Amino acid sequence: MGYNLPELKAVADNLNGLLGQAVPLSEAKDAPSWDELGCTYASLCINDKNQEVAAILADLPAAIALAGRMLMLPQGALDEHAAAPKLDESMLDALSEIFNNLTKALNRVAGNPHIRSAAARQTSDVAPSASWLGEVKARRDFVTPGVGAVASGRLVVVAR
Repeated sequence: MGYNLPELKAVADNLNGLLGQAVPLSEAKDAPSWDELGCTYASLCINDKNQEVAAILADLPAAIALAGRMLMLPQGALDEHAAAPKLDESMLDALSEIFNNLTKALNRVAGNPHIRSAAARQTSDVAPSASWLGEVKARRDFVTPGVGAVASGRLVVVAR
């Protein structure tokens, strides 16, 4: 059985509800290769049989923008995070909560089995045990807008 991905509105509504503010998310017009994409963080989504069926990924700018909103950080703090090479522990925890909450959008798609997400980790730590990420059957790319020193980013949902 294939796994269907949610539409933009479902993902945006989910983020808006979680973060308590409008997240101006848009659907990407392109789908760069994994090497070009540079998704820094990933959460594998697991069904009730403990099988990996999907994943949610974000590049560093999207991770900063979303986790920063979750933590209600001021723009100055977001700008400081944009200069760092990776998320600190509190930002990574916030990103994990966002990815976990996004499974609601996936679970609401008709015909999809129930899933849960693992904690967000650096993609380089996830990829060795999830070689299927390079050969996904479905993929949807979303763009988060840039604000201040935080560039526009990419949030990606994939299915095995």
